[in-house]
Amino acid sequence: MKRDNRLLATLGAVVLTAAVLQTSIVPVLDLVAAQLHISSAAAEWTVTANLLAAAAATPLIGRLADLFNKKWVLLGALALILAGLLLGALTSSLALLMVGRVMQGMSFALYPVAVSILRDELPAERLVRSMAAVLAMLGVGGAFGLVVTGFLMPAGASYHRVFWLSTVAAIVVTAAAVVVVPSRPHRVHSRVDWLGALALAAGLCGLMLAVSQGAAWGWTSPRTASAAALGSAVLLAWWSRSKRVAQPLVSTAMLTRRPILLANAATFLVGMGLYFSFLGMTDFVEARAARGTDSTPPSCRPVSCS
Repeated sequence: MKRDNRLLATLGAVVLTAAVLQTSIVPVLDLVAAQLHISSAAAEWTVTANLLAAAAATPLIGRLADLFNKKWVLLGALALILAGLLLGALTSSLALLMVGRVMQGMSFALYPVAVSILRDELPAERLVRSMAAVLAMLGVGGAFGLVVTGFLMPAGASYHRVFWLSTVAAIVVTAAAVVVVPSRPHRVHSRVDWLGALALAAGLCGLMLAVSQGAAWGWTSPRTASAAALGSAVLLAWWSRSKRVAQPLVSTAMLTRRPILLANAATFLVGMGLYFSFLGMTDFVEARAARGTDSTPPSCRPVSCS
């Protein structure tokens, strides 16, 4: 029982940290723009790059966890995230910062890997409740990332502080995972559908690019329409091919089952609502501050260079 509790606490901390990383950059986007001497639109690419990497990497890392030692897949993802955080903490280049944010996009894959480990290690009577607890960490961490960033960033601080603090958190949870998560030799005689992974990543990236940059490019602009059309075409080709492949990256037959379809639709809508609220809250608070009507407590105040 103690071992199970330690495992649940560790994986919960991993997922909590991953969720914090996804939102902690949002309140300091203006600071990134000011300190790197770039436009706000350019700074927002640090969020876009992270989401594009997540769309590409999450299904692939999940598949690798199904085929190989799940602890080492988890630690490999954490190592990439940690390297990305260190890069963000050390660089003052937008290009290198975006590379670091791409590496941090692996954090989106930590939840499915954590759930997969729980399914292998916990008894059936504890599994559902434990999965719900880990899932709750996604919402808690996403909101916590916004609040704690404002609280820990004093006036005049560099945006690098966010990455240094995140690096410390990532080191702690990685060390805990090394000690607590069991290593189970797990080698399924199967293969990774690398072509399918590439097609799925390209299609999702096309759609994500259109959605994330539509406001900046114009929703009816050729660039937005081209990205959306190309992404949709690639995804349709991927779907058709996956039906014919013996070992696809994602089972399209399972995706069309009613319970799975409804669960995925609900997850998509909730996730979309969360990101809209995160970004909207930041803009709202900054707008109040600009009008001189800021009544937001410091712990909830996004950092601004104004």
